[in-house]
Amino acid sequence: MTASGLRIVFTIDEVNFVQNLVHYISRTYRTPDYGIWERGHKINNGIAELNASSIGMAKAALESLSGFNLFGKFGDQASIIHVISDDIARTRSTLESLLPRELISKEVDAAALSIIGFPAFAVDDPIIRKKTEALVCEKLEGHYGCKRFLLDGHHTAI
Repeated sequence: MTASGLRIVFTIDEVNFVQNLVHYISRTYRTPDYGIWERGHKINNGIAELNASSIGMAKAALESLSGFNLFGKFGDQASIIHVISDDIARTRSTLESLLPRELISKEVDAAALSIIGFPAFAVDDPIIRKKTEALVCEKLEGHYGCKRFLLDGHHTAI
C-alpha cells in the first residue's frame, strides 16, 4: 500500500516497530511452530516443529521489506527497513532443506503451495518447486481440490 503512494506509516516510532518485527521474523528459520493449520502433525500430538510454509512466508516478507522505505517518497534514510542478508540466506537454506516435505513428521502438506507460488513465491530453485508441486498433487489432489495433508480429518464425521 505504501509503494502505491498511500501513507499509512507516519512516525519514526511506527518505523521502529516494523523494524523490530523484521528482527523477530528473521529468526523464523529456527523457531518451531504449528504451521499454517495451527495444529501439530496429522495425529496432532502438540509438538511444535519447523514448518516449510512458515519459513517460506517469513523469507518472502524479509525479501520484500529489505530496503523498503515506509514513508514512501516522503521518507529519508531513517524510514528505510534494514534486513540482514545473512538472515535471508539462512532462511532460504533452511527452507530448501525442508522441501518438498512440509516438516519432518508430515510427508506432504498443501500449505507448501502458498510458498512455491502465489502469494509468497519464496522458492528460487525450479527443481525444488517442481518436486514440491508434484508431491502435493500426487498425494493430496482430489476431485474437488486438495486435502490439507494426509489423513486430514477436518469437518469429517469421524
